Amino acid sequence: IADAQKFGSVINTMADNVGGSEKELADFLVRASGIATTFNEGIAATTAFGAVLASINMPMEVAATGLQSMMAYAMAPASPERLEQWAGMMNVTVDQLKAKLEQDLYGTLIESSNAIASVGTETEQQQARIAIWGEGGARVSSGLVGMQNKYNEALKMGNEQLKTGSSLAQAF
Repeated sequence: IADAQKFGSVINTMADNVGGSEKELADFLVRASGIATTFNEGIAATTAFGAVLASINMPMEVAATGLQSMMAYAMAPASPERLEQWAGMMNVTVDQLKAKLEQDLYGTLIESSNAIASVGTETEQQQARIAIWGEGGARVSSGLVGMQNKYNEALKMGNEQLKTGSSLAQAF
């Protein structure tokens, strides 16, 4: 029961302070669970990421599907040039990019989105997003520009709720 309260507190806190409703964020968690598991991202980080996207009114099914297609497209074994282009844009090697993704998937996606947004015209930026992440991933990426601080604050709140579970207790 205590773990369920903490889980609920994370969702409640994100909905109250960042974006999305509790139902939307729970939906995002279910839909994004495969990618979250693959990259060892926890409940707080995944909920924070979903809440940031919800805060710009991105539907959760679009956000989660876009996240999944983004990573599948970029990391397709048959197309290593996508990872090479992504790594080059981040000024790292492919191995360094993979390590960054394994350490902090969501933070790396936001950092990458900001890097693309800092070069060229909007059309060139969108073309780069599509080349690396495909159409669905490009939509998610464009919504992440400038969201690093918001994500970091949301993650901090989520991690606190995982420790205390106080948000849900106060709501009821």
